[in-house]
Amino acid sequence: MTAFPFPLKADGFPLTLDVADGSADANYYLVSPWAGDVAKIYTVIDGVVSTADITITPSIAGTPITGGVVTIATAASAAGDVDSATPSAANTITAGQAIKFAVAGGGSGGSPRIHLVALIVLS
Repeated sequence: MTAFPFPLKADGFPLTLDVADGSADANYYLVSPWAGDVAKIYTVIDGVVSTADITITPSIAGTPITGGVVTIATAASAAGDVDSATPSAANTITAGQAIKFAVAGGGSGGSPRIHLVALIVLS
């Protein structure tokens, strides 16, 4: 019998990503070790968004994930703010495939850090 390093969960497995500077436009990638669907994307920030909303647009193999864009608003932003998206299509991933997260906006100033969780439900 092979030991599994963590219990199987029907509600999915998290993949995590930290973005050091939410004010810098950049692409970030995560590799899923599992085949399944990206069921939810969560973000939390650790500081104020200074000048413009931040958008995080996920895609798989060049195809945007439908309903997957997370917008982190400038207005009334504060450390600990949580935002999320619930993908509805184009969200199926194979084991070993990458998810791209295109981060844009935020203005300047080097903050905030963004902590992202992509929840993968196994297929």
